[in-house]
Amino acid sequence: MKQYKNVLAMLLALVMLLSCVPAVFAADCAHARTEVRNAVPAACETDGYSGDTYCLDCGVLLAKGAVIPATGHHYDNGVVSKASTCTEDGVRTYYCPDCGSTYTTVIKASGHQFGEWVVITPATATTKGEESRTCTFCGKVETREIKPVAYEKCYAKHFTDCTEKWYHEAIDYVVDACFMDGVSTKEFAPKGTMTRAMMVTVLYRLAGKPAITALSSFKDVDKDAWYAEPIAWAQDTGIVLGYSPDKFGPNDFVTREQIATILWRFEGRPEGKAANMDKFKDTKKISTYAENAMKWAVGEGILNGDNLMLKPASNATRAEFACMIMRYKGGSFLCETMKDWEKEEEEEYKDVEGTYRLVTVDGIGVNKYFLEKYGDEEAVEDYLITYGLKRVEDIVVLTLKKDGKFTASYLDDDYNGTWKLNSGKLTLTVRVAYEKDESMVLDYKDGEITFRVDGEEWLLTR
Repeated sequence: MKQYKNVLAMLLALVMLLSCVPAVFAADCAHARTEVRNAVPAACETDGYSGDTYCLDCGVLLAKGAVIPATGHHYDNGVVSKASTCTEDGVRTYYCPDCGSTYTTVIKASGHQFGEWVVITPATATTKGEESRTCTFCGKVETREIKPVAYEKCYAKHFTDCTEKWYHEAIDYVVDACFMDGVSTKEFAPKGTMTRAMMVTVLYRLAGKPAITALSSFKDVDKDAWYAEPIAWAQDTGIVLGYSPDKFGPNDFVTREQIATILWRFEGRPEGKAANMDKFKDTKKISTYAENAMKWAVGEGILNGDNLMLKPASNATRAEFACMIMRYKGGSFLCETMKDWEKEEEEEYKDVEGTYRLVTVDGIGVNKYFLEKYGDEEAVEDYLITYGLKRVEDIVVLTLKKDGKFTASYLDDDYNGTWKLNSGKLTLTVRVAYEKDESMVLDYKDGEITFRVDGEEWLLTR
């Protein structure tokens, strides 16, 4: 009991002491002394805060602070940290003294500033010349060939061995573009076989004759040979490989599928457009390694085939290769000679228009042929009824119109498109939805049209 009395006495003493101290309440405080708390300065990329104002006497929050927007960078005018050249971009670097950050911009390459072309070697009637120009900034020298004067309107006619029309334009094109040359000033050798050295040289020219840093490792390629640099480029780029590190075989012949494959690699191994390979009879002869390339080449119109044959394993002639290069580049060259030929053909074939029907198969009259094929007249009649036909002559009907368009029917399938006659070759072109145009080449002579179906020759006349 005594202990409780002591505690009570202490509490009473504490109350009396506190009653003697005057209390400071917010309502009575003059807030004479204040301070700012939680202030944050603004930075280049982050907002700041002005801080909250508190009373030091009563502790009351007197005023909330405000957001101070980010100041943003104060970059200088920048300095060139890497100078640009004619061919390479430069760099300009900018610095912010507030936060120390930097950023860069690209100084675009200026590009060459070439002067005028200057003739180094004048062209003559039978030889090419050369001219050059120099960049006034970096001193780079660019050269190009000057066409032979006498070939200005037609190149192929100056080669004594270029006598066929089907390759005339292609030879004009490749010679004019300086992709191929004649084997001499008077001969092109259109029937000559393409070699690996010839092919690589053309591709090297297509690539713009880039500079090489070293010759190839092939022991069968003489360092002074005309094809030494192209083969070195081909080995370096991997476009054309050798048989081994020591052997290239520059004089070996190249096949049509090999050329298609190398052009495909040269183009960057594209997927290509869908190609109708089923119409060709020898697709099974295409090597496995060349399948994608051949589909691409056919889809792009680089390879057209001959009488529905692609001849993948056949060695390519120089004329065939010239045609492939012209188609690959999408080029053309209509010389004066070809213009004259077109006028002659227009006159010769002005009466080609009309409707043609099937009359013989392999020299046998169409009625007799189908009678022998199906056994009797009733079977032939049933065959015709199946396709809604009344007579065997209507199995194939082709109408050539004067406006260059045609309509055709084969059994119960109908086609339409455009036609063109050139050197006895009638080309029918059909538009296929979402695909490259499909073309079929037929033979035309003296009002008769012939083509082959499953190895048989079908003949149409009006």
